[in-house]
Amino acid sequence: MLNRAIIVVALMAAALGNAPLAIAKEPVYAAKPSGQQAQSNSIYFESESAQITPSGLRLLESLVKYHLADSGKHVHLEGHADTSLTEAESMKLSKARALAVAKAFVDLGVDPSRISVTYAGEMDQARRTADGVREPLNRRVEMTVIIIES
Repeated sequence: MLNRAIIVVALMAAALGNAPLAIAKEPVYAAKPSGQQAQSNSIYFESESAQITPSGLRLLESLVKYHLADSGKHVHLEGHADTSLTEAESMKLSKARALAVAKAFVDLGVDPSRISVTYAGEMDQARRTADGVREPLNRRVEMTVIIIES
């Protein structure tokens, strides 16, 4: 776990429009918020891309409508990449994917304080592969909705 680069992202309020994302300059090592896991899904990406597909956007819209309407819920995002790139490039791409999903959630009305982001590059693969393999199941952002205990 120490090898994972983990950040907690502070996104600018949706009211600021298309303002850039504000993120910590250095990774902050933190765990998912504690609470009961309510829902878990993954959104998948094209090879070497952090662009959300139309089907991915529909999934995000559904999650917002049915699982994130309650302000007592938090969404934890974890970005991943396949092994087709170098480790450094995979880490950068997994971060870009997680931040793209976070921005989409904010654009859909989720309060930025209810979103946390981590990224793992090519570590923690959904389907184990050798280096240099383009594996669609590893090009993902895992989204976990958590009910925060008050």
